[in-house]
Amino acid sequence: MDAFINASKADVSPWFYPQGLIIGYGKDNADVAIVILLNPDERVNQSDASRIYSHIAATGRAFNITKVPCKFFRAGIVIPDAANDPVPNG
Repeated sequence: MDAFINASKADVSPWFYPQGLIIGYGKDNADVAIVILLNPDERVNQSDASRIYSHIAATGRAFNITKVPCKFFRAGIVIPDAANDPVPNG
């Protein structure tokens, strides 16, 4: 699965932030699916998602996967604020 994740991630790299819509890409081990996080500040339509999925599906066919389960989510970009994170008591 990791080889497929890496190959498909490379195929959709033109859509990665900041040039594109994707802010996160990985796998959901529970559902054995690809998870694509989309920037909520960008306008996304069905053709955008279809275009991204078609590249993932093409990579899947190269790995003999006929249907690649994908989950698209709109999520904000997480910016850690280490200065304000509480330090755990040890």
